[in-house]
Amino acid sequence: MKKLISIILVLCVIGNVLPVTVFAGAVKNCGDDLSWYIDEETSTLYIEGSGDMYDYGYTDNSEFAPWYCDAEKIEHIKISQGVTSVGNCAFRNLYFSSADIPDTIVRIGKQAFENSCITAVEIPASVEIIEEKAFSHCIWLAQVRFETGNLKSIGEYAFGNCNELETIVLPRSNTEICGGAFYMTAVKTLDIPDGITCIGEKAFNFCDSLAAVTLPEGLTEISNGTFGFCKSLSSVELPDTLTSIGDEAFACCSSLESVRLPDTLLSIGEKAFTLSGLKNVIFGCNIEKIGAYAFYSTPLDAVFLPPSAKEIYHAFENSAGKKIKGIG
Repeated sequence: MKKLISIILVLCVIGNVLPVTVFAGAVKNCGDDLSWYIDEETSTLYIEGSGDMYDYGYTDNSEFAPWYCDAEKIEHIKISQGVTSVGNCAFRNLYFSSADIPDTIVRIGKQAFENSCITAVEIPASVEIIEEKAFSHCIWLAQVRFETGNLKSIGEYAFGNCNELETIVLPRSNTEICGGAFYMTAVKTLDIPDGITCIGEKAFNFCDSLAAVTLPEGLTEISNGTFGFCKSLSSVELPDTLTSIGDEAFACCSSLESVRLPDTLLSIGEKAFTLSGLKNVIFGCNIEKIGAYAFYSTPLDAVFLPPSAKEIYHAFENSAGKKIKGIG
C-alpha cells in the first residue's frame, strides 16, 4: 500500500511540473470523420479530419453545435484541409472575428455563420453552394471575395442584412444569385461579371449606398424588386441581352435620372421605375409591354415610344407631360 501511495504522489508531482496545453473538454466528433477542440491559449476552435460536418439547429427540437457550451472562449475558427462542408447553424450566434475556410469546402450550410462577428470572408474556388442565410445579419462583415471556380448558387438572403458589407467581389462563373442574397447591404459599386445569368428577386433591394451597377452580357432578366429602394443608385449599364425588367425592379431609386434600354428589351413590369428620379429614358426599338404605373410619378417631361410599345394602365401617370409614339 505504501508503495502504491508513493507512485501516485510521484505522478501528481510530475503532472504539476510538466506544461499542459489546456483544451475545453475532450476532443469530440462533429462529423463521421471530423473532430473538434478549443485551444484556450489562442482562443481558437479547430475542426480537423475529412468529410462533411454535421448539420445543427437552434430550436428546442434541434441539436446545438457541441462547442456552444464554450462559445465565450472562441475568437477564431480554423477549419482544416480535408473538411468538405460547413454544417447548418454550425457557427450561428458565435462572436468570433475570423474564420479560415479551406479550399476543400464544397458546401456552406444554412445559417452557418449567421449573426456572427466575422469581419471579412474569402470564399474559395472549391465552394459550389452557399445556402440560405449562411452569413445573414453579420453586422461587422465588411468584405466578401469569391474566388472564381465552382460556385453554382448564392442562396436566398445569404448575405442579407449585413449592413456594413461594402465590398463584394463576385466570381466569373456560372452562378445564380438567389432572391435577397445581398439585401440591405452597404455595397457602393457593383460590377457583376459575365457568367452570372440569373439574379433573383430583391437580390440588392434596399442597398442604400449602391451608386453604380454594371450588369453582364448574357443576363436576360432583371427580377422583381432587384434594385428597388436603392436611393443612391445613379448609374445603370444594361446588357444587350436583356429581354425583361420585373415589377418594381428600380422602384424608388430617387437618384436614377437617366437610363438607356436596349433593343432586346421586350417588357417592363408594373411599377418598374415608379417614384424614381428619371428625367430621361431612351427606349429600345422592340419594346412591347410597359406595365401599369411603370413610370408613375417620375420627373419625365417627354417620352418617345416605338410603334411596338403598348402602354398598360397609367404607365406614365403623374409623369411624362408628352408622349410621342411611332419613332423608332
